[in-house]
Amino acid sequence: MIIPIQIIKIPIKTKPIAALCLSIWLLLAAGPIFLTANGNAGLNGNEKKVTKGDFLQTVILTGSLKALKAEEFIVPYSNTWQLQLKWMVREGDYVKAGDPVARFDTSTLVSDIENSEMSLQVKEEERTQKLADYNHQKFELEVKEKQAEVDYKKKEIDASIPKGITTNYEYDHSQLELKKSGHSLKSAQMEKEVRLAEIKSQIKKMEIEIDEIRTKLEKLQETLKKMTLYAGTSGTLVYEKHEWQDRKIQVGDTVFPTMILATIPDKNSLQVEAWVNETDIHKLNPLQKVNLFLDAYPGKRFTGIVKEVLNSAEEKKEWGRSHYFRVDIRMDKRDLDIMKPGMSVRCIVQVAQYPGVLLIPLDTAYFDTDKQVFWVKPKGKQPITINPLGFNESWIALSEDQHREITGGTLLEPLDLKVKGGSR
Repeated sequence: MIIPIQIIKIPIKTKPIAALCLSIWLLLAAGPIFLTANGNAGLNGNEKKVTKGDFLQTVILTGSLKALKAEEFIVPYSNTWQLQLKWMVREGDYVKAGDPVARFDTSTLVSDIENSEMSLQVKEEERTQKLADYNHQKFELEVKEKQAEVDYKKKEIDASIPKGITTNYEYDHSQLELKKSGHSLKSAQMEKEVRLAEIKSQIKKMEIEIDEIRTKLEKLQETLKKMTLYAGTSGTLVYEKHEWQDRKIQVGDTVFPTMILATIPDKNSLQVEAWVNETDIHKLNPLQKVNLFLDAYPGKRFTGIVKEVLNSAEEKKEWGRSHYFRVDIRMDKRDLDIMKPGMSVRCIVQVAQYPGVLLIPLDTAYFDTDKQVFWVKPKGKQPITINPLGFNESWIALSEDQHREITGGTLLEPLDLKVKGGSR
């Protein structure tokens, strides 16, 4: 029969060796974590017995729930290179698809829209005036051209009288007047063509300017719509960490295009993201089984397997100077009613199993930090050092052929830490 006792997890912020020593000290101070029915019951005082059985070597990791998929809320491009976040749904609140999630300061944008609308109105009025001027000029120039045509035809009739009927002077005079009238007609026609073409050009230029203003206005109005972000999916909103400050995004921040403000994680894609110290990374491999315990629900146990151990190390300043490697763990089953992204998870990875080995109660041993070995004291004998196969929260595993002084059933006495001696 195995009686579980809750383990209190204490974060260790120190060097790898010091962390190992402190972990062992805490385990020893806490006493045995499991008591077996055939183990050490019935012994006198503090004596404990070496037993024999199967041993499971584990590595304990600290992790958190992460979603592989999520809807991201990104700062949009605007007419300025930065925006101010004016409002956002509180972190942790549930939003439905179509609900507003965040809004940005639009005062500058609204001012630009008003200026563009005013400029568009002025240009359209100028174009209307120019069109009216074109029609007026066209009418006057056509009248002038028509008058020149009538005068030319009249002069053409006068010039058609032959010399025999009129005097030479009158004939020459009528021919001269015809030429002058022809020049006047051509001049009127040319003036009409040039003047109207000039006004058309001005109108065309205005239309181009109007199109540019209208295009700018449409873009500004489209940008204004983007100044409110809406949820495309339903879920719980999670704030993102600020890119340059060691905190999460908050209302009032000055943000820049492409920055991620928040996400709605897809809970169906939740997995565990854990971290392993560089001293233990060699023990982990894909497909190893893992027991998972949510800090918020320590009584619930979930299972999973190691999916991937990344090769690139990262520093965790809050954990000391050691380097840590990310470990992705896939859960066999999710409880979406209680699981939320960001929850802390205690991960117990099963790294090795040794059947039929000697099991020494962990609280009977002492770890020598100088020699990096364990000391134990068989009853009535001197303390000895041992080379274990491994250890966990309860036991130290030892191969039967390693130490003749220790066998199944050997009684162990409390170790006097002031006096250590003996042989292997």
